[in-house]
Amino acid sequence: ELSGRIGKYDIVKPLGKGAMGIVYLAHDTVLERDVALKVRVASIADDPELKTRFEREAKAVARMTHPNVVNVFDLGSHTDGSPFIAMELLKGMDLQKAVRTPPPLTLERKVNIIVQVLAGLAHAHQAGIVHRDIKPANIFINQDGTVKIMDFGVARLTTASMTGTGNIVGTADYMSPEQVKGARVDGRSDVFSVGCLLHEMVTGRRPFHADNLMAIFYKITHEEPSFDTLP
Repeated sequence: ELSGRIGKYDIVKPLGKGAMGIVYLAHDTVLERDVALKVRVASIADDPELKTRFEREAKAVARMTHPNVVNVFDLGSHTDGSPFIAMELLKGMDLQKAVRTPPPLTLERKVNIIVQVLAGLAHAHQAGIVHRDIKPANIFINQDGTVKIMDFGVARLTTASMTGTGNIVGTADYMSPEQVKGARVDGRSDVFSVGCLLHEMVTGRRPFHADNLMAIFYKITHEEPSFDTLP
């Protein structure tokens, strides 16, 4: 964990930790506003290809302006070379937490969340950007009810950096068949993941869940989900 300052940002406290780095609450000392600062692990800095890709993704996301996509303000790198992205600071909770927090979401609210996710994705797909990792933890619900999609393009980075160790990062349950097969993906892959999300939200269970990774992969590529549990 870092303390002190990164660029023009004063680190206030860590907000969350992921496979690829840490998100901090930080203060922009020039514009005098709080931001979410996502700092990548320094090992990315040692891999020029990954670093370029990280920057390319960040630039692509920064070009998107849509109410359902998290705003990216700035891109830079720390003194140790680890790249960072400064984003708008969101107040609320992610969908993973929201579905577990009482009172339960109404069906109308669940559908409204999915519609906002689809609106954000439609905008991204028109810009030629595929998310690749749609799951409850990457959907954020603001206190005012607006839904924001986080972590665009991260899945592509994660797979690239993790293939060496053979680890799959994130939740496999929401992956599309083409992702499981390692084939080329486009926007339709994200739509499939949203389908898995919607299924889980209305039935309370993931459509392809199993006890281990290989079993999940098999279900995604070979089995039809059961719609008997749909209300």
